Amino acid sequence: MQPGGHRFDPGQLHQLTRVVRQTDTDGIVGEKAIMESIIGLGPLLVPISGIVMGGIIAIVVLLLRHQERIAKIERGIDPDAPRRG
Repeated sequence: MQPGGHRFDPGQLHQLTRVVRQTDTDGIVGEKAIMESIIGLGPLLVPISGIVMGGIIAIVVLLLRHQERIAKIERGIDPDAPRRG
């Protein structure tokens, strides 16, 4: 028995929940609820956005380095050679 006197039913674990959308007077569907859920994150927005932006920056840097390496190879330059000062 689960707390509250209910039996545990493993079949209920993977059931889809039904989402009810609210329509404002302007006809905007669920936009207010989405904004409230985002604002509800509050202090977590800064670290989350920092992690996301850090990941995006890392991917862009990797792509640019790869393109530079390919360009050097196409021009006949050894990309692994040490740079001259």
